[in-house]
Amino acid sequence: MISTLRQIGLTKLAMTVSLFCIVTVPQAANAQNAPQAARRQPAQLPAANRAQPAGRLQSGKVRLAQADAKPQKEDSEAMKKADQLYGTGNLVAAADQYREVIRQEPDNAKAHQRLGAVLAGLASDPRSKGSDDYDTAILEEKQAAKLDPKSHLPHVILGQIYANQRKYDEAIKEFKQACELKPQSYKAHLDLGIACTNPNVDRLDDAIEAYKKAANLKPDQPVPYVNMAVALQGKGQFKEGIEAAKKGISLMESGGSKQPDQLAVAYMNLGNIYADAGQNDEALDAYEHSLKCQKGNPYAMSGVGWMQHRKGNIEEAVKTQRKVLKQHPELTFARSRLAAALADQGKTEAAKAEFDQCLKGPPDPVAMFEYGQFLQRNGEKDKARSLFQQALKAQPTYKPAKEALARLDNGKQTK
Repeated sequence: MISTLRQIGLTKLAMTVSLFCIVTVPQAANAQNAPQAARRQPAQLPAANRAQPAGRLQSGKVRLAQADAKPQKEDSEAMKKADQLYGTGNLVAAADQYREVIRQEPDNAKAHQRLGAVLAGLASDPRSKGSDDYDTAILEEKQAAKLDPKSHLPHVILGQIYANQRKYDEAIKEFKQACELKPQSYKAHLDLGIACTNPNVDRLDDAIEAYKKAANLKPDQPVPYVNMAVALQGKGQFKEGIEAAKKGISLMESGGSKQPDQLAVAYMNLGNIYADAGQNDEALDAYEHSLKCQKGNPYAMSGVGWMQHRKGNIEEAVKTQRKVLKQHPELTFARSRLAAALADQGKTEAAKAEFDQCLKGPPDPVAMFEYGQFLQRNGEKDKARSLFQQALKAQPTYKPAKEALARLDNGKQTK
């Protein structure tokens, strides 16, 4: 089985700086197996803001008063006022006040760093009109790094900004610099892991190493383990991924998590890894646990339908996926699973119609790959080749599509 990272639920894959919170949506699929690919969803944790319950993997807030920042001299009254404005959530006024601090104290590295962070938060807020604030934020963080070359904080914010701009190589470079400057920074290592888990980067070994370091720094935190499981799944190391996912879940449950939707996503991740490993009963159990934590979660419900299909209960699988799509018609992965189930019922035209509908949404390499397999099995090799190529255009690192093209070019049939 071959796993590859992907995204679902959201059209944008980025680390989002929102009130100094880093959020990503790296997700995975095992598209080597018909009928459908497993979708992994990194956990969301209570430390950070989030926009929707599914598919968020978060590292926690980067607050203005950094817990691991070195003690500095007494802040000026102007600086205290800026921090107070931030504390009330008034970022626009806080930005103006930090600018005033910089006017009075042009060499105040902390003021430059915090202004950059505030501007980054404003730029990432969909309600904000400050779309150009990222460029200014980058300049402020670079100035902060120049004034205080030993501080890791500007590099953390720069990494977040570059990730938001989909400049993943630059983001990883900044996070690595932050880790070098502050080897004991839990956040820097966690953010590095998140960036390296991005499907457009495919640096899973680096991600796993970063998560391990974060876990060593804070062994009671579930985030590194849950996220590490996603990276291990991407490498096909299912046994290790299952162990890491179970560790993260155990920490969440023992910590008395008051947000069951987060535990639901963790169980869903575990189900996806079991599914990739071919352990259908265990996958179904994990998906059902997810639904107990968060009733009606469409990702987990679709996972149940997928396992129903695998276990031969195709009629129920079709009903389940239709139920998901009735509430969430935008979820391409559920629709492609429905198409696969219809195909196995012999309803070729209905399956084709559902696959065609998948192509009308945001580019989904897994759906394209699965549609290509469907067409190839029905003798339409040229159309299949085109879809495999489209899948690679959407995600150049998508190995199943590469292998499918190679088999076509060699005159081999898809298994």
